[in-house]
Order: sequence, then structure tokens, then C-alpha cells
Amino acid sequence: MRKVELIDLCRHYFAQVDKTSSYHPKVVEHTLGRVINTILYEAFSKNVSNLDLYTKRYDNIEVKRNGDLAYAELKESIVQFPGVGDGVRGVYATNDRSLVFYPVTLENASRMAYMEFRTVSKDVPFMVVNTRVEFIGIPDQVEKVSMDLVRPFEAYDDDEIFYVPAGQDEPMFRMAMQYLSGVVPPDLRNDNNATRR
Repeated sequence: MRKVELIDLCRHYFAQVDKTSSYHPKVVEHTLGRVINTILYEAFSKNVSNLDLYTKRYDNIEVKRNGDLAYAELKESIVQFPGVGDGVRGVYATNDRSLVFYPVTLENASRMAYMEFRTVSKDVPFMVVNTRVEFIGIPDQVEKVSMDLVRPFEAYDDDEIFYVPAGQDEPMFRMAMQYLSGVVPPDLRNDNNATRR
């Protein structure tokens, strides 16, 4: 469904409690953004491998260097996910597709500074730090990279297609309506999920 259609559908759904239709579309958009980030986080926190529908590739991002530090600015804000890499789903060198980039934590990155892993591997570890991706040991000849990013709902263009995770449309509208009416939505997370078979 196109983003603008989803916002309109949500405003229509809100007519149950908002008879005057007083919610501005931007308020609805940001409320939906909060709800969708929660739904994506909960739906994919155990298995982030199915995020391809929500990923957009950004090409020709300049790799900047400042002494030993090499980094690339994120072209868009990202959705946070548990685990390493957050909403950065992939990094690729523009001029050398044989390079493999993999995410690491800041703690692991600080340990890698004392290792000579570059002598046995040309793979490039990266970490997400605020609004940029920092690289460890990226070759000097890599001047540009591409990144696959999971963007928040607000970053979508009005005519862009947004896929609501299966079975989450009704809970999404209900949760958004609760946010706008000042009711704190219930915690629907199944914390016992890891123990179920």
C-alpha cells in the first residue's frame, strides 16, 4: 500500500474516536512511524533475515578519511534493531565487489585495533555510530560504498509502497489510535517466545 494511502486509511480508522478529523496528516504519519518501528522491531527481533521488503539501497556514498578513521555518512535515518548493524543491512564497495563487509560492536572494534587480522583477511568490519558507518581496515582504494538501509516510515515518499507485516494491520491501527488518544498501548510482546517450540 502506498504511504499516503496508509495514512488516509489510518485517519479513516481514527474517525471512530475523532469525529472532527482533527488529526493533521503529519501527526498521523509520525504516530504511524512510532507504531511501525515497534511492530518491525517486534516482528523481526528474533529473525532479521526477512527485512528485504523494508530495505533500500543507497549508492555512491563517499568514504571519508580522517587519519586512521574511515567512515561513510548514513544517507537516511535507520530503524534500530537488536543485534549488530541495526538498520544497516549491507555495505558493498562500489569498485570492488569481492570485499566482504560485516558488522561488529564497538567493543569488538576496540579489540580488533590490536589484532593483525588484515594480514589474513581482506574482509572489512564496520560499526554503526550515530549517523555514520565506521570502517576498520578499509583499503585506501575504496572511495565509495553502497548501503542497504531499513528506513523509518517517515522517510518513505508519499507514493512509495510500504508493506505492513502480515497480520499486523489491525494491531497497527489500534495501537496508533491508542497513542493518539493518550492511552498507553499494552505490551503484546511474547517474552516466552524463545522457550516455545
